[in-house]
This record gives sequence, structure tokens and C-alpha cells, in this order.
Amino acid sequence: MHILGLPTDIFNVYSASVKFKTYQARWQIGDIYVSGDARKTEDNPQGLGCYLVMTGRGCDDIFRILDSRNYTFGDMFRR
Repeated sequence: MHILGLPTDIFNVYSASVKFKTYQARWQIGDIYVSGDARKTEDNPQGLGCYLVMTGRGCDDIFRILDSRNYTFGDMFRR
């Protein structure tokens, strides 16, 4: 499994808590946070979805990661 194209072992993992969402896990590296692993519900039978939060520093961090792989933000969101 990868998160934003990165291996999961570089992230710290926590229990998720996003209001009105069923996410069960949050992965964090620096100022980049991704909540996911949604519980399966009647409205979401496959348990799909994620919630991405980046502060200004997180945006700089992900830009450097993407740039080192010759990717853009557009490439990241198209995947």
C-alpha cells in the first residue's frame, strides 16, 4: 500500500477523528495528514475515500517529494 505514492512505513499512524466521517486511521508525515481506511457503511459499501490536509509547510514538503520524482500536484491528484 502507498499513500500519495509514498511507502506507508515512513508515516506515523494514529486513530482518525474527522467529524461526520467514518475514517479509522490517520497517516502523518511532517505537516501532511491523510485520513482514510473508512468503515464500510450502507452509503459507502466499499469503504472508499480519504481526507488530505496540508499546512503551508506540508505543501512545501509534498512539492519537494513530487518534484524529486518529476511529478506535479496535477499528477498526484490524477492518480
